[in-house]
Amino acid sequence: MPASHAADGSEFCNSESDHADDMFSDDSDGNTDVTEETDSEDSDDSDDSDGESSEDDKLPPPEHYEAEETTLDVKRLRQRRLRKAAVDNMDRVRDHWHQYCEYMRRDVLDAYRTLSIQSIKGFLSWACDQRRSKGGRRRPGIQAVSSLRTFWKQFSQLYKQDTGESIDPLTMAQAQDVIELIADEKKLSREKRPGEPMYIDDLAEYLRVLLVAGVTGNRPDALTQLQYRDLELTLVRDPHSSAPRLCVGLTAHFTKTFLGMKDANTFWLPEIIYDPTLVLSPHVFLLGMLFHIQAFKSPGIRRPEDLYSLGVLDGLNQQELPLRDDLADLFVFCSAVREGGGVRIAHEIRLTTASVRTRMKKGGEITGFQQATKPYVLRDAAAKGFNESPDVSDSLQNLMLQHASIDTFLKHYLDRNITADVLSIYRGLEPQKALMRMVCSMSQSIDPHRPWKLTPEQSRSVNDQPHILKIARRVAHLKKRRDSTASLLSGRVGQRYRRKAEKNRRWEAKYRRRVEKHERRDERYHKAVRRLRSEKQRARVELKRKILERYRQEQPVIDSERQLSGKVVDEDVRGALERSGYMTPEQMIMIDAVLTLPPKTPEAELQ
Repeated sequence: MPASHAADGSEFCNSESDHADDMFSDDSDGNTDVTEETDSEDSDDSDDSDGESSEDDKLPPPEHYEAEETTLDVKRLRQRRLRKAAVDNMDRVRDHWHQYCEYMRRDVLDAYRTLSIQSIKGFLSWACDQRRSKGGRRRPGIQAVSSLRTFWKQFSQLYKQDTGESIDPLTMAQAQDVIELIADEKKLSREKRPGEPMYIDDLAEYLRVLLVAGVTGNRPDALTQLQYRDLELTLVRDPHSSAPRLCVGLTAHFTKTFLGMKDANTFWLPEIIYDPTLVLSPHVFLLGMLFHIQAFKSPGIRRPEDLYSLGVLDGLNQQELPLRDDLADLFVFCSAVREGGGVRIAHEIRLTTASVRTRMKKGGEITGFQQATKPYVLRDAAAKGFNESPDVSDSLQNLMLQHASIDTFLKHYLDRNITADVLSIYRGLEPQKALMRMVCSMSQSIDPHRPWKLTPEQSRSVNDQPHILKIARRVAHLKKRRDSTASLLSGRVGQRYRRKAEKNRRWEAKYRRRVEKHERRDERYHKAVRRLRSEKQRARVELKRKILERYRQEQPVIDSERQLSGKVVDEDVRGALERSGYMTPEQMIMIDAVLTLPPKTPEAELQ
């Protein structure tokens, strides 16, 4: 043991040794277990006692613990604290570093040891110039300063993980200047994405399309990994009413673990009586899911009427409602898989964050938001709501958001749009809070007529672009060559080659070369087809972006002119009728039920 460690723990070590001496001294109490075992060794029943010892009491041989020491990979210890997405990002940066070293004809370990600000400049510039992935797929590359800073941060973490040491502080400081230099040289974008949070009003507009809600401010991964074991349902005695109130507890275990494992938070969501809309009530959808799978452990709770007929017994303050044990490891937000001719709800497969992100983005486009709709806008709004609430202190806010300090909120979550009515405040007038909330919310940009997908004609128009035509001609050429070798091998000549190859080694080698030639041509053809499909998709995305940009610039002028000329036509009713034609009767029944206004009395609402 190092001297410093021995000195620091001397008092502890002495107390431990005294305790050990007392236990094993000859003056110890004769009634202790240790003495009884010693006496038993001298008794006639010692053989029987030895026979009764369990195999579990035997320790493994010393070689076992030597293997434990030698097989521990210290570099992988930190990976256990990282999310899979963070590990994947670091693996991607590692691939970049290895490719760069191979391109520059350098050894990876030597490049680590001789890392300098000059080599960092070259590596980051090379990373910005990449336009193809490792598998050959086209990618946009690094186009924004914020992305380059994130890439550098991930590389610095990778360096520490692979070498066991941190980059020296001087190089870290110089790297920030290098990033600014590269941003100027590569003309990287310095614009930040709009950070408008999705307030509850915006969410109501959005839920008219998707009927999805999030209220806890948790990260997307924490919610998508929610299992039925993480749910607690209980009827709690209401101090202000004779009827108990249903409360749902959500415990998010899978939170961000970069700075170590965090304690799980439990959010209690009490049912809101007189809720003005069922769209924003998580109880409605959660109870619907629970009754659909008959999730309650009590066999008598099969319908909402059974649940709300329960009360709280005298002398108690709650009535717990446990769920079935066999549902514990199943996911609340699960996936739907196609099986045979139908679709099955697979509770054992969780809904991925990527699928939620894709659906939210598409739903936001259909709703008419100008900004990109993603899961984090809900977390941003929840964080801001917590910060503005007088019932939430800074320490409680940090606990709910899993932040180490309030600085994280100030730097990454606080909206740069000043939502306070500074003019009214300066003049001593009543602030126009509702108006300012609308000005700084996502609902301000809602436009139901905003194009969210290409028309069939627009989608087909990308086929006439010069670079698409060039790739299409190459695909046709490669297909012709591939088909020629395929017809040769499957025809009479190929059959003759195959028969000769079965009898003669020289002909076997010739036949194998022709087969390999066909396989190479087939691989090149399929690679070209994938590239053509990718380029078409990229062209459609670019065309859609240009159409949206042109709409953003030109549509306000068109709308103003239409109003001034008196040619505005209200098409809301016609649009509603057109959209209803795409819905099944079951969807229409569900939407009508959810959008129904609740009754004004507790008795009527609980029926």
